[in-house]
Amino acid sequence: MQLQDIGKMLELQGVRIISISVTEKARKEMTTTIKVEPMRNAKECPCCKSGRIILNGNSGYRQIRHLNIATTKCMISALRQRYRCKKCDATFTHEYEFVTGKERYTEAFKIQNYKLSIGATVQHCAKNTETPYSTAERFFKETALKIAPYTKEAAQEIARQSAKLILGIDDFAIRKGHNYNTGFHDLRGENMIGIAEGRTLDELRAYMRENPQIAALNPHAVIMDLARGYHSFAAEFFP
Repeated sequence: MQLQDIGKMLELQGVRIISISVTEKARKEMTTTIKVEPMRNAKECPCCKSGRIILNGNSGYRQIRHLNIATTKCMISALRQRYRCKKCDATFTHEYEFVTGKERYTEAFKIQNYKLSIGATVQHCAKNTETPYSTAERFFKETALKIAPYTKEAAQEIARQSAKLILGIDDFAIRKGHNYNTGFHDLRGENMIGIAEGRTLDELRAYMRENPQIAALNPHAVIMDLARGYHSFAAEFFP
């Protein structure tokens, strides 16, 4: 297998693989290091957008954590290629597609952390990936915020197309005894399709005005507890 084919398999875009090495530390812990450099030079200056840029040496290699290869820890050793703009004289470093800014973890590694946390805990994920808890928690929150709009839209579309939608309405505590929100659930599809701040009738009415896609649902049945506010709400919006 060619080195560049390995790069595609590992989702390393826009790089040329120079070498692959495996080192073994104490307790038989193995690490695979993939040394890479940019496949193409930067096209324009980030300051003035000029295309008149030249190579300006490099400042060594940066170490970036990537997805494990089988059970082996994988590190990307990426060349810090530097450029200089001939128009504004600014200097800057090459930005790789697979990592954001000066992060020490690839985007693929962040997404993997998010997936491992679903159905488990961030602490469990951090232990399995050998990542500090605070870092794993940050990755989970960042990824969740990115995909939340798409996940919500998909869940609402499934509910809208359901032939016999069973809508569940229930409250949950943000701070028990003080703050509560209301969740709307597609019980057949097993999806949460919306969250309203608060649980009073006025707060739910305000939520429906701001979220017409929920108000437009035509549920076959509505399941909720015996709270009077919820019954009045359901009778008003889902008669």
